[in-house]
Amino acid sequence: AAEAAAEAAAHPPIVGLISGRLPVRAPRPPPPPPPPPPKPMPKSKPAARPPPPPPAPPTAPPSSKSRSKRPREASDEFEAESGDDEGAGCYAPRHRLPFSELEEQEIRRLFITHGRAWAEILKDGEFHVKRTTVSIKDKARNLKLIQ
Repeated sequence: AAEAAAEAAAHPPIVGLISGRLPVRAPRPPPPPPPPPPKPMPKSKPAARPPPPPPAPPTAPPSSKSRSKRPREASDEFEAESGDDEGAGCYAPRHRLPFSELEEQEIRRLFITHGRAWAEILKDGEFHVKRTTVSIKDKARNLKLIQ
């Protein structure tokens, strides 16, 4: 009988299974307490700020093949034209400059002799000062000289 009592104490009957309920696990032990807060440092005079680092030495300008990610700085010439020296470094607004009939004739005439050499057409022709090789090429395309 003593053995039966010891056996019963070592393995208690699972009453939950008989009544239709699942056995309950023993609760987990509580988590350890949080660490104590750090001790405050004794107050002292605020430290002087270290001097700023010296400016970096000038480097060689980047090659023309690589493009910079940062915007270009406004040139003195641009600032003088715009009269606005507090911009965000943006370009001046562009105004449409229509081609005159004489300029169109120059493009047609020089296209026959120079072909698609837009720089040569610009150099040899009588065009407005603001004309570029790209503007001449675009006008030639619009005149149906090229496709």
